[in-house]
Amino acid sequence: MEHPETAATLMRAELFEGLDPRVVDQVAGIAERRSIPAGQHVFFEGDIATEFYVVASGSVRVYIPSRGEEFNAAIVRGGQMFGEGGLLDGGPRVASALALEPTTLLAVRREPWLALTRSEPTLALRVFSAFGAALRSYVGHMVDSLFLDVEIPDAPPPPGEEWPASK
Repeated sequence: MEHPETAATLMRAELFEGLDPRVVDQVAGIAERRSIPAGQHVFFEGDIATEFYVVASGSVRVYIPSRGEEFNAAIVRGGQMFGEGGLLDGGPRVASALALEPTTLLAVRREPWLALTRSEPTLALRVFSAFGAALRSYVGHMVDSLFLDVEIPDAPPPPGEEWPASK
């Protein structure tokens, strides 16, 4: 592997777990390691989305600012990703992200990522599953914050895996 430390971090992340190490190494080759101090923003609502992030260590609060109370979309910790929504269209961010503690991120830029997913269909399928799961999580947080009595169903399993047995 050409990028052993970054690849090892990615292999522990939910998105890349169990993926062919060769593919993970390709992702590691386009990832940039960044240290973010506690209290520093990673991005702001309205910024153009040019990359997504995998948390190597630390934690990040993703929130939607408003005139009144802010909406907490998620607290993202080691092995989780965030900022992925804008990768699909390269549009403006709909949320802001703030490091809650000293945090190390792996930033993956949009253009090399899209090129890689075109050449690695398995990776593209995993990304779609991850985006769907993130969307379900964000909607679940929003529903909870509105105190609605609505149950959001679990995300389907990744491609090639079976649904778990009914509870």
